[in-house]
Amino acid sequence: MKNYFLLLPIIFIITISGCTSFVETGNGIVIKNFEPEFNPAFSTEDVNFLVRIKNTGSFRTTNGELQLIGLEEWGPSSPNEPNCLEGFSMQAPDAFYGVDGETKQCTFTLRAPDVPTTLTRTYDPYLRVHYDYHSSTVKSVTIFSRDELVRYQNQNKPLPTDHISSTRGPININLDTQAPIVALQTQVIFPLTIEVRNDGGGVVCIQRNCKDSTQQNKLLLNLFLGRDMASECDNLELSIPRGQSNTIVCKITVSNIPTFGFIKKTIEVNADYSYFVEKQASITIQSKPVS
Repeated sequence: MKNYFLLLPIIFIITISGCTSFVETGNGIVIKNFEPEFNPAFSTEDVNFLVRIKNTGSFRTTNGELQLIGLEEWGPSSPNEPNCLEGFSMQAPDAFYGVDGETKQCTFTLRAPDVPTTLTRTYDPYLRVHYDYHSSTVKSVTIFSRDELVRYQNQNKPLPTDHISSTRGPININLDTQAPIVALQTQVIFPLTIEVRNDGGGVVCIQRNCKDSTQQNKLLLNLFLGRDMASECDNLELSIPRGQSNTIVCKITVSNIPTFGFIKKTIEVNADYSYFVEKQASITIQSKPVS
C-alpha cells in the first residue's frame, strides 16, 4: 500500500520534562505574513512592508532570497535586516526535541509614488521567497527465493516488513514495489513505481535556475541502489507543475541472489532543487491632504 503524505501542516505535541511544545511541520518554507504596516498610506511617504516566513520542512533551507514584485515604479527594494538578505538559510524543526522551525521577520521600506491631488492608486504586490532544498525517500525491499516464500506460506508466517522513510518538504517522493518479490533464479527484475508530488504550494525549478522560466516546473531525480543492483533510471528530468504530481516506473535488476532464504536491499530516490512560494498583498496610496 502506498504511503501518502499530508498536504496540510501538522502540529506535533511533544512532552519533554513535563513541558508541552507545539512544533509545526509541513512542506518547507511558508509565508506567514506579508502586508503593509499601514493601509492606506500617503503619497511620497515611506511605507513598510512586513514579512514573516517559517521553515516547516525536514531540512535546513539554503540560498534563500526575498523578492518584492509589482512595485518596481517605487524604486529598488531589498530587506532592511542583514539576516534577510540574499543567501540566507533557515533551520528545520525538530519534533523529537520540541524545537520549532526557524522564523524570520523582515521589512521592506519603500517610498510611495506621487499621486495627484484627490486621486488614489491601488497596488497589489506579491512577495516571492526563493530557496534551495533536498527531498529524499529510502525504501527497503525483501527478495525471497521460491523455496523460502513457500516455507513462509506453509507455516502461515507474516512476511518481513519493508520499511520506508521520507523527508517532508515542498517536493515529496513515494516509492512502491509489488510484494512479495520472488527470485526464481539468481537474478530478478521488478518494477519500482516513483511518485513525485509538488506539495509546497509553489514552483519547483532546476537547482539555482528559478529566475529562468524555461527551468521552472522541472526537477532532476536521482536513484541510488545498493550492491548488485542496477536500473536504467537515473538523473531523470520530470515535469511537476504547481500542485501536481508525476509518476514513473523503473525496472530494477538485482543479481547474485542466494538460492535459499531471503535478502534485504535498499533503494533511495532523492532530488536537489530550487523552489519558490508567493503571497500577495494590497495597498492603496492616497494623495496628501491639502494643508
